[in-house]
Amino acid sequence: MRLPSQNIKKINLPEFQEQFLTRTAIGVFIVALSYGLGIGQHFADAATTAYLSTAKTVLSVLVLLLLLPSFLRLLWLRYNHRAEFNSTESYIAAVAKNAGMMTFSLTFVFLIALEAASQSYLPQLQLDMPPSLYLKAVLCFSLLVFSLTFFIEARKANSEDD
Repeated sequence: MRLPSQNIKKINLPEFQEQFLTRTAIGVFIVALSYGLGIGQHFADAATTAYLSTAKTVLSVLVLLLLLPSFLRLLWLRYNHRAEFNSTESYIAAVAKNAGMMTFSLTFVFLIALEAASQSYLPQLQLDMPPSLYLKAVLCFSLLVFSLTFFIEARKANSEDD
């Protein structure tokens, strides 16, 4: 008789870590798109706003379907003391770390540029934008930078391995 834990296929932790971080980066990209649609809702007419709202809902469900299996598996691995992702030896962990540092740096520059534009250029446009829109713009920018940097760096690392 087999125990339930024996039916689960063997886990290669580096592969799981790569899959987990890649899925997370894809999810981050989708969330960035959702924030971008939220910004678009502010400027769109009522009919378009309804479509954008539906698209945001679809993207939210997509993120949930993409990430939930990986998070559940991670929780299961941690519960059974099989996963410790403290190793920074993997290239994918280094890619994620570099993407995070790049995101922080570029977000800081973006905030400085946004602050300067809000005092000089944006008031002349008279767009009447609420503070939440600026927050969505910063979040969208940060999430896009992270995901795109992650994918570019991962692709570079993969091409160097070949």
